[in-house]
Amino acid sequence: MARSYVEINSRDDIDLTKITTYPGPYSIENRYVDKEGKRYALRFNKRKRKVEIIRIALGQEEAMMARQRTEKDTDHRKSSATYEAKTEVEVYSEVPDRVRMKLPDWVKKIKIDPNPEVEPESYFNRIDSNVNLFLERLRGILATVRNTEIMNRDRHGGKDIFIDQMSLFENDIQAHFDETQNVVIEFQKYPKTIAHYLGNIPRHQKSWVEKMNTHDQMEYFKAFYISEQILKALGNSFVLLDNISQVTDNVDIKTINENWRKHYTDMLTTLEFVRDTLVEETANVLGLLKKAKVI
Repeated sequence: MARSYVEINSRDDIDLTKITTYPGPYSIENRYVDKEGKRYALRFNKRKRKVEIIRIALGQEEAMMARQRTEKDTDHRKSSATYEAKTEVEVYSEVPDRVRMKLPDWVKKIKIDPNPEVEPESYFNRIDSNVNLFLERLRGILATVRNTEIMNRDRHGGKDIFIDQMSLFENDIQAHFDETQNVVIEFQKYPKTIAHYLGNIPRHQKSWVEKMNTHDQMEYFKAFYISEQILKALGNSFVLLDNISQVTDNVDIKTINENWRKHYTDMLTTLEFVRDTLVEETANVLGLLKKAKVI
């Protein structure tokens, strides 16, 4: 279900001097959408000790709603059905079906649009730091889960489900994020030959890449090999957050040690923030793939 947003003209309408932690029109929990359909959230930067505005990538359903709203303001003659068809063509028409990379099922399920504003070189150079941030935040969430004992044996019929979540993190998230960073380092410092990369992609995609010039081929390989690893890490990160959320949905905060209650409520906020940033990161990866003509 789509989240409810406060409608604004632009991000300049968000008065950070009035933001509070209490529910209401100036709550830090609020989300905003401007006339162009751009979404924003708020977060408290502990290092700088101030509230900041962050951009949230659009999911497909909400992106369509925002685009349709903008479209009606500028041209009442277009129908939403026509616009929906146009959007599909704009996103995917450059790459033929037979050579398009197959995306993981979870991407299709969540319905995240490629970010059309992603700048490939700039984003590629940020991937390493983005990965480190994700790992740091996920470790922090898991540390709070462990210390609040919300997954201990007493609460779950003698089964230690925290061990399962740590295994998921170490083997299916951290391992793929580590490989993502290795791919980035390879292309930045020790790139292999085009022939090498060409020989390791599926045959039906090889014929497509062979028609490109040298620069475009390397851009294709960067996007292709990065996405192989980072999409696995991002998909499993969603699974981890869902697993934790299923537990927190049934936790009475009064049963948590008083010394850890504040940490627990902070974790709940972090869960939602990290989920939003996972959506944004996925949209950036898809944008990278689209611009490199992989999808």
